Amino acid sequence: MFKQALAGVVLILGFMATGFSAAASNVRGTILSINESAGTLQLEGNSQEYVLNSDVRLESFDLRHQKIFLVPEMDVTLYLEGGNGITRIVIHGPYSLMQELKTH
Repeated sequence: MFKQALAGVVLILGFMATGFSAAASNVRGTILSINESAGTLQLEGNSQEYVLNSDVRLESFDLRHQKIFLVPEMDVTLYLEGGNGITRIVIHGPYSLMQELKTH
């Protein structure tokens, strides 16, 4: 009985360990450039270009129910899931830039 329970725990832990390797990761930074034709985004101080998924979600604590735009100099967190590109972007500011975009 004890050996079966122990085997079950090992099996569950093994499953959890493999699940974490494919889990989402995130990167925080300031947008340097956006290449709309290639569907990529680059952060300041980072030479890597991040691929935007076609169904990427944009979120902001300030403009949750408004139309949101991405522009250089925005402070963002990029959420990458399973190496398939960016699935979610949370905009942290600067809110003055976001207010300016909202008025144009």
